[in-house]
Amino acid sequence: MSYLAIQPEKTAVLFFDMLNAYHSSDELVVQNCAKLRAAADAAGMAVAFAMANHRPDGADAAMLYSDSNYAMVPWTDPEHEHIGMKRAMVADSWHIQILDALKPSPRDYVVKKHRWSAFFQTSLELSLRTAGIDTILLCGGSTHIGIASTAFAARDLDFNIVVVSDCCDDGLEGSQDYWMTRVFPMMARVRTVDQAIAMIEAGVAAS
Repeated sequence: MSYLAIQPEKTAVLFFDMLNAYHSSDELVVQNCAKLRAAADAAGMAVAFAMANHRPDGADAAMLYSDSNYAMVPWTDPEHEHIGMKRAMVADSWHIQILDALKPSPRDYVVKKHRWSAFFQTSLELSLRTAGIDTILLCGGSTHIGIASTAFAARDLDFNIVVVSDCCDDGLEGSQDYWMTRVFPMMARVRTVDQAIAMIEAGVAAS
């Protein structure tokens, strides 16, 4: 294990919600993710995808009170408006398909999730432990929701985390910079895609 290098055989790239509903292939964050994916494939690293997957009737969504929606806009009617009431991310729909730019291969891990964290009641931890993985390169969005929830869970499960900053995105003004500079550095290594690829190449050279 090294602070400056990535051991390919002990590391997985985890793409969080890189789906048709949220992104298009011409976005810079998607291009950066594809660049990282190519480097991971060249090094023989494990690749995993966490993807939203819900029932069309919303029965698998808890109706929890909150003050606002994901964009921090207050509810007009808090008693009857809930995040889970309008489901676009339903099983087998176009919306939840992984972007063609990152299309999974048969050897990749595809994890269907029902909550924010990629680890909560999914097979992700078991799959990574079985493969001898102790480090995760974390990518995707949104930073303040899925990336944050997954990073905290990974930390509590004793995984080393590298948050790849320009492979993540966030729609809230100021949020991306806040998480990358004020929160994640105390629990992970924060690196750009080029820096992460350099860490992979250093690990390959050392093995």
